[in-house]
Amino acid sequence: MGGVRPAGHRGLRYLAFAAACGVAAGLAGATPAGAQTAGYTASFYVARATYPGQQLTGTYLFNSVDVARGPVRVSASVPFIHQRLTFTEVTIDPAGGTPLPDEDTSTGFGDPVVRLDVRLVDDRKRGLQIAFAASVKPSIVDAANGLGTGVTDVAAGGSVFMTVGPTSVFADVLFWKYGDPEGLNFQDTLSYSVGVGRRIGTSRISALASLAGFSKGIEGAAAPLQLSVAMLALVGGRQSIAITASVGLNDESGDFSIGTSWRIAR
Repeated sequence: MGGVRPAGHRGLRYLAFAAACGVAAGLAGATPAGAQTAGYTASFYVARATYPGQQLTGTYLFNSVDVARGPVRVSASVPFIHQRLTFTEVTIDPAGGTPLPDEDTSTGFGDPVVRLDVRLVDDRKRGLQIAFAASVKPSIVDAANGLGTGVTDVAAGGSVFMTVGPTSVFADVLFWKYGDPEGLNFQDTLSYSVGVGRRIGTSRISALASLAGFSKGIEGAAAPLQLSVAMLALVGGRQSIAITASVGLNDESGDFSIGTSWRIAR
C-alpha cells in the first residue's frame, strides 16, 4: 500500500468486532459452574462497508478455540482475511505526490484476539452470571499488507448473562485502549454488545437479536452501531450451528455482514 488509508484500519476493527460478537454471543453462552470444557469454533463472514470515497468488501474466516475450567475461561481467535478496498475518488500519496492505485486487495491472516473471562457471580437459582473480562489484540501482522493495524490494542470490562425460562439476555462491555498507527489517532472507546435470545417452543432452535457498537467514532464521526439477528441450533449434545445477519445503523457501521458458525465442545 502506497499510503495510509483510514478506511482499511477502520474496517478491520469494526467489521471484525461485529463478526466476533456474533460468534461469542451465538455459540458460547454461559459455562456451568465447576465445569471443564474445551471448544473449537469456525466462523465464515462476508461483509461490506461504504465510507466517503471508499468501499471495503471482505470475507473473514475466524478459527477460535476456548478452554474453561471452573470460573475461568480463555479464548483465542485468528482471522483469515480476503478484502478489497476500492477508491471512488483519486487519492494522492503524501510522500511522493503521485496518485495511489484505485484498488487494494489483501489476503492472509490478521492479528489474533485473546480474551480472558473470570466469573465473579454464579447464582444458579436466579440464572445469573457476572464476569470480569480482559482482551488483547497483539500486533503480529505487518500493517503494510492491509491486514493488521501495526499496533497492539488492550481492553478490560465485564459481561452479564441471565436466563429466565426459555429466554436469555446478555450484555458485554469493554473499554479499549487503542494503539495508534502512524499518522492516525484512534480515540480510546467502549465497545458493547447487548442482546436477547429465546428458544423456539420445545425445539433445539433459538432466535437471537443483538445490538453491538462503540461509544466513539473516528475523527468526530458517528459511533458505529450494528443490529444483528441469528438463528441457532444444537446438533447432538456437543455441536451447534448459527446463521447471523447484521446491518449497520449509521454510515460508520458498515453496510451489512452475513455469516455462519459451527462449534464443537467436549
